[in-house]
Amino acid sequence: MEILRCRGICKKFGGVQALSKVSMGFPEGEITGIIGTNGAGKTTLFNLLSGFLKPDGGKVELKMGRGWLDVTGKPPHRLAKLGLCRTFQATRLFEEYTLLENISLMERKRGEGAALLTMAKLADSGGKLPKGLSCYEARVAELLRAVAAGAALLFLDEPAAGMNREETEEFARILQLLRRERGLSVVLIEHDMALIGALCGKVYVMDGGKVAAKGGFEQVMGQKSVRLLLIGEEARA
Repeated sequence: MEILRCRGICKKFGGVQALSKVSMGFPEGEITGIIGTNGAGKTTLFNLLSGFLKPDGGKVELKMGRGWLDVTGKPPHRLAKLGLCRTFQATRLFEEYTLLENISLMERKRGEGAALLTMAKLADSGGKLPKGLSCYEARVAELLRAVAAGAALLFLDEPAAGMNREETEEFARILQLLRRERGLSVVLIEHDMALIGALCGKVYVMDGGKVAAKGGFEQVMGQKSVRLLLIGEEARA
């Protein structure tokens, strides 16, 4: 069952058609990947789905009970109250607060921040200020802050950027744990194909502001056109 869907989303910036009739559906309680080269329209789509931009056409709908709520163009704070949140490529933590305080400030349930840090094996880092955090710790902090705030569907924009392989694998573990134990739904933009393959049950490939392919990771990567697009070299038959 899908938790969010968009149909026929279009967006133009001046004379540039950034998105052209994009339609996607995101399964509840699953991790969905969106991949493609730079400039394919991935982040523009994220900005539209999370309320930071308004589409020129199309519709975005959020599953509510047995029906669907039209959330097209609703501002980010309204969407956040409905459980739809996002993170950015550049982390946005409150510099004057510790790691634990950054998460606890957003918690809806008392003690949630400390529990989430323990789950992420970062309790010992809870007293650090953002300037003392590693890239990995800051990325996890943004993820946990959104969860503490009540995110049911979370958009993550290139969260593995700046992480080494060990950190990326640990980040994947945390995401899987949140998905299994809290039912968190995730939509993930990422260039790390190993991470996409390990996490995502469904993958969309974007090119030129359109959906070029969709399906399971192995299915889409098995297409010669997708390999040529992403790898830029002749694919083996």
